[in-house]
Amino acid sequence: MSEFAEKLKSYLPGGGTGRRGRSAGLLVLIAITTVLFYRACTQYVPPHQFAVKESKYFGGIQEGVYEGGQLYFQGFGVTYHRFPKTWQVLDFNNNEYEKMLEDELEGYNNEGALVIPSSEGFRNSFEMTVIYRIKDPSIVIDKERGVGMGRLYEKHVRTKTAPALKEAFGRLQAQELYDVDKRHPPTIEAKKLLNHELNPVGIEVGEVLVRRFRYIPSYEEKISAKVLQRKLQIANEEQAKAATEAALVRKINAEGQAKVTIEVQRADKERRIILSEAELYQRQKDAEGRLLVEQAEAAGQEMVNKAYEGAGSNRIVGIEMAKKASAIKKVYMTACEDGGINPMDLGSMVQKIAQ
Repeated sequence: MSEFAEKLKSYLPGGGTGRRGRSAGLLVLIAITTVLFYRACTQYVPPHQFAVKESKYFGGIQEGVYEGGQLYFQGFGVTYHRFPKTWQVLDFNNNEYEKMLEDELEGYNNEGALVIPSSEGFRNSFEMTVIYRIKDPSIVIDKERGVGMGRLYEKHVRTKTAPALKEAFGRLQAQELYDVDKRHPPTIEAKKLLNHELNPVGIEVGEVLVRRFRYIPSYEEKISAKVLQRKLQIANEEQAKAATEAALVRKINAEGQAKVTIEVQRADKERRIILSEAELYQRQKDAEGRLLVEQAEAAGQEMVNKAYEGAGSNRIVGIEMAKKASAIKKVYMTACEDGGINPMDLGSMVQKIAQ
C-alpha cells in the first residue's frame, strides 16, 4: 500500500486518533470528491481542436460547434467529441522514416506510393501529398450526413483520395509526366474531384501536391532513349539554325562591304569631278586674267603709238633720244656731208625729224 493510502487511512474515521484525525479525513474526502466531480462534469477542449456535444439521454448529437481553448460543463451522459481543426496530411510514399512519423505526429497519415497507369497503360509510381482539414465537425460526426465519430474521417479521406488521383492523372500520357506545365492541371482537377466528394461530409481539401514519380524500368529505358533522340534532334536543329544564321551574317557583311566599296568609289569620283572642275575654273580665270592684262598692255601700246603719231610727236622723239643720248660717254665722228645729222646737235635733229 502506498504512502498516500496509509495517510488517507489514518485520517478516516476509526483510522486515526482523536477528533483532529477525523476532521482531516473528512476534508480529504471532500477534496477527493470535488476533484472527481470536476473531472467528471467538465471537459477541456484544446485550442487546436473543436468539439461536438453528444447527449445520450437528451437528443444525441447536438447542433453547433464548441471552439477550442475553453472548459465546458459536462453533465451526466454528455460527451464532447473532439476533432482537429488544423490541416491534416495524407502522404503517398514508400519512405520508411516518414512511415514512422505516422505514430509520432498528430494529423499525419502515410500510405504507400500510389501506382497510376498512364493513358497508354504504363504503370507509374507517384509520391504525392494531400492536405485537408475538417471544416464542420458537426457534419463529420453525423452518420447520416458524414462519416461518424472518432478517426473514421481519416479512413474516409484515404478511401476517396486514391480513385480521384488515378482519375485525374490517368489521362496523361507517360511521356507528358516530364512536363511540369502538363502535370499541374491534373492536380487542380484532383482537388476539385476530392472537394466534390468530401465537402458534403464536412471535409475540405486544400492542396494536392506531386512530390515525385517513377516509370517502370521497361518504360524508363524506352523513354530515356526517346528523350536522348529528341535531345539529339533538337541539337541538330539548333546547329542548322546556327549555320543558317552564320551564313546570313556573312551575307549581310558581304552586302555591307559592297555598299561601302560602292560609296567609297562614288565619293572618290565626286572628289575627282570637283577637283577637275576647280582646276578648269582656275585655268579659265587665269586665262581671263592674262587676256585682260594683254588687252590692257595692247591698249596702252596703242595709246603710245598714237601719241607718237600725233602733234608734238617730234618733241617726244627728241626727248626719248635725249634720254638715250645721256648714256653716251664718247662719240667719234667723221666729217658729215651736207644734209647729214649730227647726233650731238639735238636741235637740228629735232627740226629735221619734224620736217
